Amino acid sequence: MDQKEITYSEFYELIFESLPDFRKLEVFDEYKDEINDGFPAIVILSELARKMMKETENGNEKVADKLLGIVENVLADFPDSRIAALIGTDFIVSILEYPMEKELKISVLKKMGKETLRGYEISKNGYREIFK
Repeated sequence: MDQKEITYSEFYELIFESLPDFRKLEVFDEYKDEINDGFPAIVILSELARKMMKETENGNEKVADKLLGIVENVLADFPDSRIAALIGTDFIVSILEYPMEKELKISVLKKMGKETLRGYEISKNGYREIFK
């Protein structure tokens, strides 16, 4: 892609194409007038991660496959974008903080691609520093 930046709303549209039920999350209605602002993006990414983890807990691992695939592609295509920075922090930290059986959480983390794992490693190291 020639474009170096992807807007938050463009990222969300990629998600809605594969996971149309995610459009129904209340957070999108709550921040519809600020959809391309930074703070709402933090809240939305955290909510996307929690929804993915909840679906995984309920036995629907395809949601994690699809969402993590989209995340991986965005990180690969737009590594220096604002959304990439937030994925590397807020999205991944929300996964780490989600109260879930350890083995199930590990299965989600194993689905992450190379670019997502890079963001995960950065977040994990920072997360450990904060919560020592």
